[in-house]
Amino acid sequence: MAGMSGSAGSHMREERRVVTALFADLVGSTALGERLEPEELKLVVGDAIARIVAAIEAFGGTVKDLAGDGVLALFGAPTAHEDDPERAVRSALRILDDIGEYAREVERGWGLTGFGVRVGAQTGPVVVGEIGAGSRIEYAALGDAVNTAVSESRPSLSRDALTLLFGRAPGPEGSGDIFVSTRAVKHAKH
Repeated sequence: MAGMSGSAGSHMREERRVVTALFADLVGSTALGERLEPEELKLVVGDAIARIVAAIEAFGGTVKDLAGDGVLALFGAPTAHEDDPERAVRSALRILDDIGEYAREVERGWGLTGFGVRVGAQTGPVVVGEIGAGSRIEYAALGDAVNTAVSESRPSLSRDALTLLFGRAPGPEGSGDIFVSTRAVKHAKH
């Protein structure tokens, strides 16, 4: 990945940081794969991933990994902003809006329902630096914040709580789910 991979002559300093990790996972893409030709599936998933990446980058996040129909992003590494947790939550809201709109396009275009996205966000300490060996060395963030964002297993906020905190809830009901840890919200609304 451009800007995130090391080369033989470079060395990134390892350091401990507080980051907000965001993980967006498409919902319903397996069912789409059962009904669409591979080229159509790539088109649908590729367009959705492009929208997710654009929402992350619009708020200053760094896309760390693309894995199938999932995207892992970091807010606070390698570039930090004072309001990284809030940027991550706002990005998550944008992702839900954008994928909700795209899901309606998918339904109109292919007659397929159930397409959406789940987004998890967690703030916490991680260690960032190089990991790997040989020709495969990458910039990595390791810690519970990343694991929790991916697993979406921590307490989450309801649409009503998001409305109270950020002035609105994401997209229409049923367009996706957002899981924002209480720690991420605490940091976002300091």
